[in-house]
Amino acid sequence: EAQDFDRLELKAIIGTSGFVDEVTDYYPVVGAAARVSLTRTFAIQPEFTYLRASARHQDYAFQTAAIWQFQPGGRLQPYLVAAGGVRHSRFRFPGALRERFSSNEFTGGGGVGLRVDVGRRLWLSPEVRLGWEPIVRATVSLGYALR
Repeated sequence: EAQDFDRLELKAIIGTSGFVDEVTDYYPVVGAAARVSLTRTFAIQPEFTYLRASARHQDYAFQTAAIWQFQPGGRLQPYLVAAGGVRHSRFRFPGALRERFSSNEFTGGGGVGLRVDVGRRLWLSPEVRLGWEPIVRATVSLGYALR
């Protein structure tokens, strides 16, 4: 079935991410997104992700992604993605003079993915992004088309 114009989809995101200053440390990522198809090949996707390094360090990212999809309507649909937004970091340093610290900074990147339709409204999507903080993000999404 061809992808409809103005289609709304929700998706759950799970995966891992790594930061430039911690090359060997990868953190779990969970999140959610809403994807709106503006044309058969272009969609926008506001998304929220939660990255947990430890009980003392957590990040919350709010981004908007632009998605360019190839072969719309096919069972396998490769796509390109570019995203940008803000990452809010929270740190706890028990026993320190200033025990809590938080900051906001830019987060963004781009990558590739493959949407695999597994039903009329259900799909899976592995995706890899390279960017800035996190430097790498590898996720799998489960999506559901509302309309």
